Amino acid sequence: MASKIRAMKTRPKRIAVAAIVLLLITTGAWWWQRHSTVAPDSSGSPVMASPDTVAMAVPRPGRAALAGMPEAADAYPCGIAIRDAFNVRANQLGQRDDARSQLAYALALPVDTSLDLTGMDGVGVRRVFEERFANAQRALTRAAELAPEAPGVLFLAATACNGGDNTCRAVREALVEAEPENLAVWLYEMGWARMRNDREAGERAFEHAAKATRFDTYADATMHALVEAYGGMPKPVECSSPAAKAAMRRVTGREQDFSMLDQAMMLAGASRAATLPAYFELRLRCEPRAGVDLGVATREGCRNILTKLADGDGWAARIIAVGTLVQLSADDPDAAVWRERYRQDRWIYAQQAQGDIERRMKPEDYVLDEGRSLQAALKASGRWPPPADWLPDDESSRSLILTGRPPPPKKPKPR
Repeated sequence: MASKIRAMKTRPKRIAVAAIVLLLITTGAWWWQRHSTVAPDSSGSPVMASPDTVAMAVPRPGRAALAGMPEAADAYPCGIAIRDAFNVRANQLGQRDDARSQLAYALALPVDTSLDLTGMDGVGVRRVFEERFANAQRALTRAAELAPEAPGVLFLAATACNGGDNTCRAVREALVEAEPENLAVWLYEMGWARMRNDREAGERAFEHAAKATRFDTYADATMHALVEAYGGMPKPVECSSPAAKAAMRRVTGREQDFSMLDQAMMLAGASRAATLPAYFELRLRCEPRAGVDLGVATREGCRNILTKLADGDGWAARIIAVGTLVQLSADDPDAAVWRERYRQDRWIYAQQAQGDIERRMKPEDYVLDEGRSLQAALKASGRWPPPADWLPDDESSRSLILTGRPPPPKKPKPR
C-alpha cells in the first residue's frame, strides 16, 4: 500500500467543514464547540450544516471579530499568543518525517496568519480552505506510508481523503482490506460509492456494514497523537496574569485555563465533525416511508447497523441512529425503549448549550465521547435523567416519542 500511495498525488474534491473553524483561532477555537453540534431540522431529524452555511456565520479573524464580544477584549492578547505558539509547534511537527508528527500536524493544522481573509471574496476563501484540506490529506497519507501497520493512522488517512484520484482509492482499498469487520469503514464506503454514483458498490458496502462486528472511528488514536504532540506545553506569558486567565475563562465559558492541547483538540474535534461517515444516507435507506416496503433483509441490516451506532461513542451517530430506530421499530416489542432513548437524547440537545453544562465539558470530551460526556455533565448538575413528563417543543419530535411515528402531513390551507 505504501509504495502505491507514494507514487501518486492527492487532489481535494470538496471543502471540509473543519477548515472553517481555523478562521476563528484569533478569537478562540471554542466557538466551534458551541456551534457545530448536530441539530434537528423542522421535522425533528438531525442535520449537519453545510460548509457554505457555516461559513456565512463565521466571524472574520482579527479584532473586528470581537465587536460582538466586548468581554473578549482582555483575552485577545492571550488568544493570539496561544495561536502563535501553537503554529510554531504545529509547523515543527509538519517538517518531521515520522508518522506520529505527520498525524498530529494533519489533525490540527496551523493557521496562516499572513492571509487577509477579510479582503477575500467567496472564491478566494474557498480556495484557502481547499488548500488547507489538501495539506491535511498529504500529511495523513504520508503518515499512513510511514506506519502502514497502524490501523488508526490508516483509518484517519482514508476517511479524510475525499478525492476520486488514485491516491485516495489506494488508501481506501488498503483500509477495507485491513478492517473488513469495522462498521465505520463500510459507512464511509457507502458515502464514497454515492459520490461516484456507484449503486452496486453502495449495496455491497451496506451488506458488509450490516455484518460488521464493531464500530471504531479511532478517536483514541486522535487523542493520543494530540496529547503526545501538545500535552504539557507551557502557556505563553500573555496568559499568565490573573486578569488574562479570568478573561479567557469568561470567553471560553470554561472553569479551566485554555491550553495548547485544548486548542489542538478543538481543531481535531471540528475536523472529525467534518468527515462524518454516510449517516444521512443510512437514514434515508432505513427510515420507513409510506408506500415503500424496506424488505426483511434491509430492515434487519438497518437494525444491526443502527443499534451499534446508538451504543457507540459518536454524538452525531447516536442521535441519528436512535431517531431512525424509533421509526424502524415502531411496531416492535422494544419500541418504547427506543422512544425513551430518543426523548433522553432530545433532552441532552435542549440542555447542552446552557452555560453551566459548557463549563463542565472539556475539549477532549468532544473528541472522545460527546454524548456520554454531556450526559455526565447533566447528571453532575442535577439534570439527569430528564423529568418524566418532559417533551421537546417541536411537533415532530413529540410525535416520535409518543407514537414512534412522525405526525401526519398537514393538509394545505384552502385558498
